[in-house]
Amino acid sequence: MRKQFIQSLKPWKVTTFLLLSCFSFWTSSLFAQGNEPIKARQSNAIEQNNLQPALETQEEEELNSPADLRRKLNANQLLGDLESEYLRLYQQLNTRTINSKQQNDLMSKYQALNQKDRESVNGLLTSYRIQQLDLNAGNLLEQAYKKSAANLEVNKEMALYNHLLGKAKTRNKHLVFLAAKKAFSEDLLLYAEHLLRSCPANATLIAHAKTDALALLYIQSIRKVRKDITVLSLDWFNSPQYTQRLKSAGYGLPSQKAVDANYLNNFLKMNASKSIALSTSISAVYLNANLNDLYLRGVVFEFSMRPLDQSDVNLDLLQNDFQSLNQTSSSFQYKHNYLPFLIQHYQEVQGENEAQRKRLEKILVEWFGPEQTERLLQKYQLK
Repeated sequence: MRKQFIQSLKPWKVTTFLLLSCFSFWTSSLFAQGNEPIKARQSNAIEQNNLQPALETQEEEELNSPADLRRKLNANQLLGDLESEYLRLYQQLNTRTINSKQQNDLMSKYQALNQKDRESVNGLLTSYRIQQLDLNAGNLLEQAYKKSAANLEVNKEMALYNHLLGKAKTRNKHLVFLAAKKAFSEDLLLYAEHLLRSCPANATLIAHAKTDALALLYIQSIRKVRKDITVLSLDWFNSPQYTQRLKSAGYGLPSQKAVDANYLNNFLKMNASKSIALSTSISAVYLNANLNDLYLRGVVFEFSMRPLDQSDVNLDLLQNDFQSLNQTSSSFQYKHNYLPFLIQHYQEVQGENEAQRKRLEKILVEWFGPEQTERLLQKYQLK
């Protein structure tokens, strides 16, 4: 019989804390950008690039004077500045909510644009995003889609917009389009599949943000993987219409407006009777507030106010659902998100399952090289 891994809650708390707080030393900052996981940083980098698509192609206007040229350049600069400011606020580490003052400032800058820029694809898209998933502003997004149905960023927002409205058929149309246009990397789709497969039956999975959520919806809705899972994203708690749907579905929701670590902490406790899992790509700022009640299960943290032993579950995941990790290499974009699972499971099988221990070490060496793997294992006294 396998040795009981968890004798009490305390050793698990220590192990989890070390995994969440100390991996940065060996993995080029697992919680980069002020304790944010590397995958979250990569995800944000992807979003930052994608949220600033080139201005749609337009016929060149005749410029009759240098003053005309300056006015045109200034208009483009104003729209670019507005998009950059939105991105800066969207990527705040400690909250997924743009507060009222920040939102008003963004709207003032939007109103300062000339009419042509406000009605451009980028102008309409930015105006919709400023509303923070208030679905009543969906007409702005629909106008942008009519102007540029092939725009990837517009299609991403349309997929999420229709998902939040409960329009699965229209959502799927946009997800299929995005996949056909290679908006999802194979690495991202593999990670998304592993997120879903890591969850307990009928769980609620909370993802980090848009990039993760879209990939999860694609894997679940189009590839038909783990359709029993309810996918949420921290951003979606900003939508008044969607949160009303959650209430109707039996979820308890905090009264506070800002979606931050305290909001997530309260949400988890208010829904403790449900099975809830958190993606390992969620910022450590949010995870650290709930360390006492988080248990590694594959590449998610399962929330439970009672001690859980996940060692047999993790062994099953590695032997079955995570077989595809054998085909990954050092270029695997989301490898850092698996480190807590790999190290925790290495501890669980050490001295008991030599074949699994060797497999885990082989994956680590393939991803990080022999020297870094050796230092990593020594740091956690696994060698």
